[in-house]
Amino acid sequence: MRIGHTRGNAMAFLFDDSGFMLALMKGKEVAYPDNFHIGFIQPSEERVNEINQRMREDGVEVDQPKRTHSWTFYVKAPGGFLIEVLH
Repeated sequence: MRIGHTRGNAMAFLFDDSGFMLALMKGKEVAYPDNFHIGFIQPSEERVNEINQRMREDGVEVDQPKRTHSWTFYVKAPGGFLIEVLH
């Protein structure tokens, strides 16, 4: 894996040759397992919107996407595991 981007000494984004990305964070307001989640990066904001709409149509309680660090939304999977969908 190679470092693709960092935010000071608080965050690093590591990439492999197949497109896998691993984000590592440390900080005062990061608490594991509460902040632990898995993210699925999409090719466009439109695709994020499509996934969000499909989940709503299927009865999943999910907030609308919003711009934070990217165009993103989070949803709790069965068992309480946090998933992020983003572009």
